[in-house]
Amino acid sequence: MPPQTSSPKITVNDDHAQLTNGRILAEINAGGKLTLKNSVTDQVLLEEGGALQHWDSNRKLVPLDGGLFRGETTLKAWDNERFYGMGQHRLDTLDQKGCVLSLSQYNSHINIPFALSSRGYGFFWHMPGTGRAELAQNHTRWVADGCRQLDYLVMAGDTPSRIIELFTALVGRAPVLPAWAAGFWQCNCGIKPRMN
Repeated sequence: MPPQTSSPKITVNDDHAQLTNGRILAEINAGGKLTLKNSVTDQVLLEEGGALQHWDSNRKLVPLDGGLFRGETTLKAWDNERFYGMGQHRLDTLDQKGCVLSLSQYNSHINIPFALSSRGYGFFWHMPGTGRAELAQNHTRWVADGCRQLDYLVMAGDTPSRIIELFTALVGRAPVLPAWAAGFWQCNCGIKPRMN
């Protein structure tokens, strides 16, 4: 697909820098802390930090053998935030808040590392390896067991369906199943029995 055109706006000051692109306003302060806001409403969507602030950084890359790193990013948790999505898991809850999810594929556990937040954004952890997502009550942390860099995308929208539309525009959409491929459906709905 051809890339969509965009016209980002960049502002650099002495104590922070901002990048605005569509509905996302990304701001990084002089200390390196990242905050993402909705550029229309100015609501904070997510920001680095949280209960694990005793760490030296909210973004970590710890060297491993073979030129890889163990990568982590820690984000602030919001009391009223709910998370949906993340693929197919054997959980009894629709809201994933409070869950720690393994990002490994195995029998009946299919990961799609995309979380739809009730705060009006979607978060896509664009890492091909194993790891975990901690959607805890006091922090949100994403971990990659082996990576070369941290890579994630955030998209904002007015409605959950708009955010899903943005996500599927990024990763692709499944074509509509043609009628001939549906096969024989065993249903007698609307069929009148014939009397001899």
